[in-house]
Amino acid sequence: MAGKTITALGNITAGQLYISDRDKFDDAVANVPDCVVEVVVTKVYSKRSNQQSKYYHGVVLPLIQAAMSDVAGERLTHGETHEWLKRQFNSRDIPTENGHIITLSTETRSLDTAAFSEYIERCRQFAADTLGIDVPDPIKLETANQQLP
Repeated sequence: MAGKTITALGNITAGQLYISDRDKFDDAVANVPDCVVEVVVTKVYSKRSNQQSKYYHGVVLPLIQAAMSDVAGERLTHGETHEWLKRQFNSRDIPTENGHIITLSTETRSLDTAAFSEYIERCRQFAADTLGIDVPDPIKLETANQQLP
């Protein structure tokens, strides 16, 4: 079985594991010679939604970009603003052997829906606390848009 991986989707309900397409999974396992295996259960998250992306790139980023451009005294691009926000609110620190810290921003496209919502909320909080602007709540914004004729 060297290097071969058998992957199956399923769900856990009330502490019981249910494997989708169980017959196919069982057939795959039946063809593996006797050996020791590692079974890993990983929760599957939905990637960020298109609606979240549209809200972030169409509402959050432009408002923060305009306010930061005013504060900086020069026009920041959409991309520069996005990179700065990622570094501030979606990054990880890597300690080096000589005691320095390397901060790397993490791609927002890799975030699931919950993590991307948290990231957006950190950006909105920064906008309110530091820039003094109100980035509309996505739920209130959607509700207002639905009420337009």
